[in-house]
Amino acid sequence: MEQVHLANQQRFGRQTEKLDDIAGQLSFFNEAEANCDEKVPEPTVEEVIDSARKVPKKPKKKGQREEDLQDFPQEEIPHDIPEQELNEAFGKGNWKNIPDEIFWQLRFEPAKWVAEKHIINVYVGTDGVHQDEFLRGDHPETMFKGSIATPFLEAAIINAKYVNSNPVDRISRDFKANGLNLSKQTMSNWAVWTAERYLLPVYEQMKKR
Repeated sequence: MEQVHLANQQRFGRQTEKLDDIAGQLSFFNEAEANCDEKVPEPTVEEVIDSARKVPKKPKKKGQREEDLQDFPQEEIPHDIPEQELNEAFGKGNWKNIPDEIFWQLRFEPAKWVAEKHIINVYVGTDGVHQDEFLRGDHPETMFKGSIATPFLEAAIINAKYVNSNPVDRISRDFKANGLNLSKQTMSNWAVWTAERYLLPVYEQMKKR
């Protein structure tokens, strides 16, 4: 039946050479070309942020864009004119600064890694009753003994794997492209250990509910 369907589609269906329109095939390598539509207007910052936050669209007001971007880390990039150039254009002292023009853009930076260097201060008594006794600063709890894993890193792996449905091998390759060499076996171990050691009580409670 499938062969008959495809034969009829080829014989009577619309004719096209675009891969995304061939019956029974997925657009895999040319997904960008298949979805490209230059008639679609460029989204504004407000549209991008509000739709992500599921904020109802509201009439624009003065300062709305700055308000929408207030939760993002911000970096001011000045575009000034050297004083010498101003003097050459207007004459020395024949100019003044008026309100600046401001426009906003969003920059995406790939994942970055921060190596946490934990320094445990150690002290020893040199005299008195507690001579030669040691005192150490509090050692922070770690997810797994002797592991570099942090809750932040493991959350990123779990999100990529179970929320975004990425294979562990792909997550490993993405991390490697950003300078972190984590094998899929290591990440799989972390995921299993996290489930067993930290998420099991939550899982048991969900089963009871």
